[in-house]
Amino acid sequence: MKKYLQLIFVITIIILGYFLGKKNSAKSPEIEFSQLLPEARKIVKSGENLYFAYNSANVNACPSGFIVISQCKGYAGPIRLAVAYGMEGNIKNIKILDHSETPSFFEKVIGSGFVGKFSDRHYSTQNSSDNVETITGATLTSDGIVGAVNRANQNLSKNVFDENNRPVCYNGLRVGAKEIVLMVLFLLSGVLYYAPLRRTRKTNLRLILQLVALLLLGIIFTEMLSITHFNTLLMGYFPANQLFWYLLLALFGIPILILGINPYFFNICPFGNLQDLLARIPAKKYNPSTTKAGKLLRVLPGILTLGIIFYALLNRKPGFFGHEIFSTVFQLQGSIYLFFVAGFVMIVAIFVRRPWCRYLCPVGAVGRFLVLIRSIFRKK
Repeated sequence: MKKYLQLIFVITIIILGYFLGKKNSAKSPEIEFSQLLPEARKIVKSGENLYFAYNSANVNACPSGFIVISQCKGYAGPIRLAVAYGMEGNIKNIKILDHSETPSFFEKVIGSGFVGKFSDRHYSTQNSSDNVETITGATLTSDGIVGAVNRANQNLSKNVFDENNRPVCYNGLRVGAKEIVLMVLFLLSGVLYYAPLRRTRKTNLRLILQLVALLLLGIIFTEMLSITHFNTLLMGYFPANQLFWYLLLALFGIPILILGINPYFFNICPFGNLQDLLARIPAKKYNPSTTKAGKLLRVLPGILTLGIIFYALLNRKPGFFGHEIFSTVFQLQGSIYLFFVAGFVMIVAIFVRRPWCRYLCPVGAVGRFLVLIRSIFRKK
């Protein structure tokens, strides 16, 4: 009965957040971004903070432009903006969506025409104070806008254009190096799990697999499953040409629901693997789970994750909590707070096994929820 109540409670919160968020979302992307790309007849979300614009209602055609939502810290807080690009990747318009700057300083920047300096710049351009003259007296605000535009450029480069700066049109889901690597890693993880090998040999092979996953997914491709993937799915946003996105979700959830195993958690996740490597450093190990405080900590990820999902659904912002220190560790991006958290977690990982995964990780909480579903509905 307790399991059923837990399941009903979680589903109720998710449904409540979804419908309240849908009710509160007064502006659709078409209305909100209509001034950025006036010629677009349809604007469709196609990934985290990424929208495709179409000159026709046919979303299977090549998009006519792109809009990327990005933010970076200014003087008083984050500056959030939308950058609109043409088909070739040149900036057409920029719209400030939100900021926490002192009004007088911010008006000085906007009134000077600073945002217009980015017009027609290609997404491959690395903007800086050297090639974009900042506004005297409001340098940090100017730098925040520059940083947000650069992050939008990076998003576009990663998710829309190929290595030859050619836009990727939607013509079906494409299999590339990332997708092949991910499928091979999951296949090897499954083979390793069921292989009748001695424990020592299996441990050594698992270490090799973890190192390969850490190198390829963490350092080279910088890809990792996050709570944003699940928020996006729950909101009904389905990226048009991101096979990796679908594979990552499927290869995470299906083994748990069907087989009762979680290869992503134990062998694939780059940050989980990094914590396992740190645990190999000689030091006295602690297991907080045996204490009363540790047992309470085990409940924390579920509460935190449910709150994150509810807030994301309520505000229609799937990526607002893209916090999971992955980009901080592997891309050296994030606030001072996130760098502090990442450093603290990695130090603790020397003494406590996988502290992030066990006590803070939202993805881990989702995995445990899938285990709960399997335990309720599996055939006995």
